[in-house]
Amino acid sequence: MSGPAETPRAPRLTLHLLGGFGAVRDDGVEIPRRWRRSTAQTLVKLLAVAPGRRRHREEVMELLWPDVPMESAVRNLRVTLHAARHALEPELAPRTPSSYVVAEGEVLFLAADRVRVDADEAEESARAALGGGAPDALGAALASLDRELLPEDRYADWARERRLRIEVLREQLVRALAESLLADGRTDDAVGVLREALDRFPADEGLHLLLGRTWCAMGRPRQAIRQYHACREALSEELGVRPGAELEALHRSALAALDARTVPPPARTLPEPAPLPPAIRRPERLPLFGRERPLELLVEHARGPAPEPGVAAAAGPAPLVVVRGEAGIGKTRLVAEAARRAAAEGVCVLWGTSHEAEGQTPYGVFVDALDGLLAGCGAEERSWVGAEHTGLATLLPSLGGGPAAAASPEEERARLFRAVAGFLTDLAAARPVLVVLDDLHAADPGSLSLLHHLVRTTQARRWRFIATCRDDTLEADDVRRQVLDGILRQRMAVEVDLLRLSRADCAGLAAAAAGRPVGTDSAAGTDCAGRSGSGSAESADARRAASRIFRLSLGNPLFALELASTPGADLERMEPRHRTTAEPDADAVPDGIRRLVAGRLARLPRDARRTLAAVAVAGGTAVALTEIEAVASAGLHPPLEGPEVTAALDAAAGSGIVEERDVVLGGRSVLGYAFRHPLVRLACAEQLSRAARRRITRRTRTRCCGCVPMPSTPSRSTWRSPTTSGHRSSSGRPRSGRPPCTPTTAPATTTGNWSPGWTPPTGRRRGRRGWPGARSCAAPHAIRRPRTC
Repeated sequence: MSGPAETPRAPRLTLHLLGGFGAVRDDGVEIPRRWRRSTAQTLVKLLAVAPGRRRHREEVMELLWPDVPMESAVRNLRVTLHAARHALEPELAPRTPSSYVVAEGEVLFLAADRVRVDADEAEESARAALGGGAPDALGAALASLDRELLPEDRYADWARERRLRIEVLREQLVRALAESLLADGRTDDAVGVLREALDRFPADEGLHLLLGRTWCAMGRPRQAIRQYHACREALSEELGVRPGAELEALHRSALAALDARTVPPPARTLPEPAPLPPAIRRPERLPLFGRERPLELLVEHARGPAPEPGVAAAAGPAPLVVVRGEAGIGKTRLVAEAARRAAAEGVCVLWGTSHEAEGQTPYGVFVDALDGLLAGCGAEERSWVGAEHTGLATLLPSLGGGPAAAASPEEERARLFRAVAGFLTDLAAARPVLVVLDDLHAADPGSLSLLHHLVRTTQARRWRFIATCRDDTLEADDVRRQVLDGILRQRMAVEVDLLRLSRADCAGLAAAAAGRPVGTDSAAGTDCAGRSGSGSAESADARRAASRIFRLSLGNPLFALELASTPGADLERMEPRHRTTAEPDADAVPDGIRRLVAGRLARLPRDARRTLAAVAVAGGTAVALTEIEAVASAGLHPPLEGPEVTAALDAAAGSGIVEERDVVLGGRSVLGYAFRHPLVRLACAEQLSRAARRRITRRTRTRCCGCVPMPSTPSRSTWRSPTTSGHRSSSGRPRSGRPPCTPTTAPATTTGNWSPGWTPPTGRRRGRRGWPGARSCAAPHAIRRPRTC
């Protein structure tokens, strides 16, 4: 006979504690994650985390039912133990011992030969890796301990001891792995391991110390200093203590290394001479005229003063030069030439431009300047900058972008300011640095704040700033205007105001643009000042064209260049022949000037644009305010009244299109307005249709000159003027020999400012108020009754 049949061995059971509780059997029997009795699952967890996987019955009852009487606790344990066995072994027969949860006397334990626990195996592999020291084994062991032990029971007291043991083991793995990677020369991998560990344990001074030493070994003392401050802040917030002696010594050594370092990698890799920024890399076709002295001052400023020991920083020149001037005066052209000459002498030039069409992008002008330099550097240099100045990573596209801001906006702004200052300091270690900020009036307020910080902290550093700015685009209450005024008020900047070109310089610029020799123009037969010589008819035409260009541009280089390529017939049409109200030849204005004026007008209110157009058609060199109000009321539809006209003119004057000027009217000086350029007046007149211009011209002649129609006969029409003593004949000639009363004979609307192209008649003396014997109107809108013969 055969003996009794052997009981089949139960399949192995694996309990998962890392990352969440779970039970899996090798034979595929499904064990649900949620058990019918939660205390049964907790019982299995208690045994799995206990040393040796065993606990006493009374300990189990104390942990599960601390406030329950002993009799009830014993009954509960019996029921819970039964539920746990059947949850793991659904096929277990009644009164059959379990293969996984075993009871021997007063001790409960998990069968060692049938049950596996992942936390135990991870700890064993970690100890083995620590003993071997291989980086791969240490990395695998660290990865196995990355998951949290029973996250659903994070605050259970019975799992605290096991948690602490795993955390201590994990810290040992981090240090061992970082040291092993450093020994193999894999510094970047070591830094990544330490940073990840510090994210989990920010107050671990040992990890901060190891990472700081790693930064020093990599030649990045600034990062080591930053690590020291991060550790100090974490220890103060969580433990209320200061860093230990080792970390303090590391901080001092990093400061000493930073002072001893001469040239950082980005400055060391720039060639000699420094490359020009892309914005000014293309050479200019025409030379500069009339800017010799400001050019010399800007180049001297770009070089910077030579460092002198013992001289206070406040005794040096201002670190910022603001080049001001109207639109088209040549600010960018002048600064570009100064930057080219400074770069030829070894200055590192950074060029940034604010683009009005793109809006006020955050720190856009500095992004343009810094990114333009880094875009020409290699990957190694950009990587160094991104690691050394982490605040720039989120700002500059060439650094690939950085993590999202985790601090407050104020802290992120301060971090960015320090990063930009540190980067410029590293660049200036090898050579002087010039940062050009073009069109600063279009920059955002953050860029102005950053500029204020940089010029305030420049001290003896070898970096300088040049900015171009138009004041007519910044309101008095604009934050950018206030910051810029604050810089000037604190004497951290000087201003260079560019004036218009002289007649000689304007003639030279026009000759150069036309391809003629500059200086003595053989074709024109004149010198640059426009003085005539013994030239031919062609030279006379050239002299007249140069004179017209100067009168129309008034020395503005941009306007002069546009007019230099304009045919002579169009120049004659644009030139105002009379100082009166007459419809201008606006279609002769060059396209470049038309676009420039249209862009400036687009920023004005609608009423201001309509008023300017009316003034351009109705006025000559200067127009009295009363005349403007009369024209706006009678010539525009819908009409504009006095307060509306005043507000419109204030807006136009603030934008720099018109300016206030005294006008003599009726023998007394009154307030008037004049366009700053004749070409601007012509371009503004284009805003109205021809029909509207004729309407305004007709209304202006009636109101300003005081002419009224006389009764006419079928044969002819006779007019009478209050400024003449006789009738006009049908031929248009005054019977008394005096000029007719037309707008062309009313020159007393301005004081000492004659319109180009108008010449008073000769042979008769001019009276105080106009022509001899003529009586001026008492008011521009007054209509006098004519006297009869």
